Amino acid sequence: MQAFLHKVVEYIRAQHSSDLSNSCIVVPNRRTVLFLKNYFAANIKKAEILPDFFTIDEFAEKLSTYTSVDNLTLLNDLYKAYKLQLQKEAAGVYYFDDFIAWGHMLLSDFGDIDASLVNPDSIFSYLSEAKAIENWNVSNNTLTDFQKNYLKFYNSLAGIYKDFTESIKRKGYAYQSHILRTIADDEKFLTKAGEKWNYFFFVGFNALSKAEEKICNYFIKRDKGKLIFDYDLFYVNNQHAEAGYFIRKSLSQFGNSPFHKQNNYFLETSKVIRIVGIPKQIGQAKMAGLLLKSIKSDSDISNTALVLCNEDLLFPMLNSIPDNIANINVTMGYPMHKTVMADFYNLIINLYENAQRISKLRGTNQFKLNIKDFLKIISNPYFKSFIKSDDLSIDLLIKSLRKQNKIYYTNNELIEVISRYKKTDSFVWEILLLISTHNNNNSKLLTQLLKSILSLLLETMKSSSDKYVHHSIEYEFMFHFHKLLNRLTDFFEEAESSSVYSLRNLIQLLLKNNSVPFSGEPLKGLQLMGLLESRNLDFDNLIMLSVNEGILPKSKNNNSFIPMDIRRHFNIPVYSENESIYAYHFYRLLQRAKHITLFYNTENDINSSGEKSRFISQICNELPIINSNIIITEEVISTSVLHDNMDGHINIPKTDAVLVLLKEKAKNGLSPTSVSTYLQCPIRFYFRYLLDIKTDDEPEDNFDMGVFGSVIHDMLETIFNPIVGKKLTETDLKISTKNIEDGLKKIFTDKVQFTEIETGKNHLMFKIAIKYVSNFLKSEAVNASSHEIIIKELEQFLKKEISIIIDENEEVEIKLLGKIDRIDSFDRQLRILDYKTGSILKKDIELKDWDDLQNYEEVSPKVLQLLFYAFLYFDISQSKNSITTGFISLRNHQNSFSGLVLPDGKLEYDEDSHVKTGEFLQGVFKDMFNKGTEIEQTKEINNCKYCDYKKICNR
Repeated sequence: MQAFLHKVVEYIRAQHSSDLSNSCIVVPNRRTVLFLKNYFAANIKKAEILPDFFTIDEFAEKLSTYTSVDNLTLLNDLYKAYKLQLQKEAAGVYYFDDFIAWGHMLLSDFGDIDASLVNPDSIFSYLSEAKAIENWNVSNNTLTDFQKNYLKFYNSLAGIYKDFTESIKRKGYAYQSHILRTIADDEKFLTKAGEKWNYFFFVGFNALSKAEEKICNYFIKRDKGKLIFDYDLFYVNNQHAEAGYFIRKSLSQFGNSPFHKQNNYFLETSKVIRIVGIPKQIGQAKMAGLLLKSIKSDSDISNTALVLCNEDLLFPMLNSIPDNIANINVTMGYPMHKTVMADFYNLIINLYENAQRISKLRGTNQFKLNIKDFLKIISNPYFKSFIKSDDLSIDLLIKSLRKQNKIYYTNNELIEVISRYKKTDSFVWEILLLISTHNNNNSKLLTQLLKSILSLLLETMKSSSDKYVHHSIEYEFMFHFHKLLNRLTDFFEEAESSSVYSLRNLIQLLLKNNSVPFSGEPLKGLQLMGLLESRNLDFDNLIMLSVNEGILPKSKNNNSFIPMDIRRHFNIPVYSENESIYAYHFYRLLQRAKHITLFYNTENDINSSGEKSRFISQICNELPIINSNIIITEEVISTSVLHDNMDGHINIPKTDAVLVLLKEKAKNGLSPTSVSTYLQCPIRFYFRYLLDIKTDDEPEDNFDMGVFGSVIHDMLETIFNPIVGKKLTETDLKISTKNIEDGLKKIFTDKVQFTEIETGKNHLMFKIAIKYVSNFLKSEAVNASSHEIIIKELEQFLKKEISIIIDENEEVEIKLLGKIDRIDSFDRQLRILDYKTGSILKKDIELKDWDDLQNYEEVSPKVLQLLFYAFLYFDISQSKNSITTGFISLRNHQNSFSGLVLPDGKLEYDEDSHVKTGEFLQGVFKDMFNKGTEIEQTKEINNCKYCDYKKICNR
């Protein structure tokens, strides 16, 4: 089937073959120019001069006296205009740091106003009045300063626009929409163009802006121009089809386009459309790779387009293209902000941004770096790729920083730690020292730091003898980022002094607007492109990925100062019209294609809603009805994650090696926690206590509950230690809140090696700790006034040895260990107490039947802990028939004793209880050492919820 651009070339030759050199062809993008020239060249029979080719932006700039510049320059000029106008209004002015976060939105609105040829004074007057009505105070209350500044900002928009546009034009540049407006509003530019070229062809447009319409209309009504659209009658004649919305408007204004009656592909041609739902992005890429593998001939490959609706799929797709495809042309480029290099520099900025935030929060000039941010930099894959595989000193540094559990470091403290582990003069260490030495959040100085780091990395790559390195994509990324930093350096020479916040926003802005192009042969081989790059191109074979709702069309975005109703009133494009643009590109790609495969992601994740695009539903419901030669099939492919064990279940046989580990652990001692872990999940016990697999503990700037409970335990031990063995009195417990606060602060500081308890979550937890201790002392004072309480032991460490017989009468010695918070006498009743900072429920401390202990996975860990302590203490107790054991919940403001309830409601742990507990433990340990059983995962999935090893088990 003849491609649209091929037909355009034939039409132009037929209409203006004698005057090609004096013609001008204007198109939406550069890629269209390339293909048009190729079709012209293919039909050349004699030497001739081709028409001039321009994109619409190039054409406007060619006619005007202005050049377009980057957004960075425009934002700086916009801020100056904004600042000047708000000062005239005597309103509060945002600093550049704050302005940069929303300034680009205002710039975008100015662009929309210009492209739509809206009178700026009218729309800004309308907008300011609308905002005044929003803030209209019926009760005549005085407006707040914020409301006044808010209204002054909207009142000043017309002045900002005027000052801004006049300022940039004096400097000889403007933004693209304003250049289009300038030539559309002033016919002298268009008259000049008419003197240079005899005829103008505007080819392949869809959604013409008002400015573009006016430019085209100038030449058309003088018989010097022609608009050539590409469309299909299927969606143009259907008034409800969003794909034909803009084409219908243009046809009604400019008349039918050439080949109008021929554009009936959906009704008259055969198509095979396959719709495939598959989980995850990588699944789509792999399936597309298998589909490409089935294409054998080079001509079919050259007539195949692989369209990625989601740019994140570029590298997965490149890695999935089969070896039989030699030529690949990537037209979309890889966005800079998606690279691991961008992540690395973002982490560096984040380090100083958090340092500035903490400094401002505390009202101090002291500069401290958060070690968690620093560790993220060292652990970044991009940075780690430069570390030699045999250099273990970096790992030692990381372990040391984690072990210290100190969160905030001054520059000197961090330099001292780094210097201690630095064994070589490697540039990696030089980078770490550069980062740790820097102590200024000024954006200009921080940009210099980033340049210094990048220069070190570039020098390293340049000095490499590996030729591949010099041509790697990483090298290209670094080169482009170096240019970006140079641009920022120049910018900060002129711009108002700003902080790290501005730098972050500006770098993100530049990265999003920059991509690294790929080299390739644009006219042959597989064409890999984004949806917008496919404009005006046609292919027999079409493969589209990520045809998901929210991606095609894109999710709704209301980032504008101009409300929707005002946009509609002034005919400025709104979201629904943007949807029409995406619909057009989708249907236009399909109209000439013969074999079409549409992939969509079935998973609901960060990249996808898991829902196929509405466009897929539309073609499934509409196309087979109008044309029986269009065959559509739908399928959903389910991919199962592969594991070493296909059923996902892990069984560890009790080999001789495993038994050796068990015996070693039994010899060293088993605690209530380890036994409880075994009962809840044997495989967790195996990972934690036999293999000693530990998670990497990151330094925490917030107290976890373990530290919180430990601090309170230590504080209570400090308070009660002087009165062990004495009768407790109210006087002993009259301790001032100030003393409690000072004591807790010291323990917090000693235990976790930092004193960040003045702000945030840590401050709240510190206050809660004070309240817990104070309330408990008050409760104990009340008890002491009416009961005889004698504390006998604090933090008592107990051990007991038992033995079991396993296979072939082998005897195994098992040491039981436990540490009891407090042992006291309450009205001569001996009590074993354990403090808990959490809640204690009745079911946690109740054992209804001794047989219930046989259901290992359902045994309450708290019941087991209390039985375990009583079992350890019973033999050395002098009151064997009068022991109770239980918890005191510090969270409970009454701090009442919650004792273990044994079967038949018995509260005392006696000889019979002791025998039954011993039998239970014997059974547990015999099961633990039984070679006939395996170490298995728990069947209770709820036990896995907070397990450190659930990823290993795929739970």
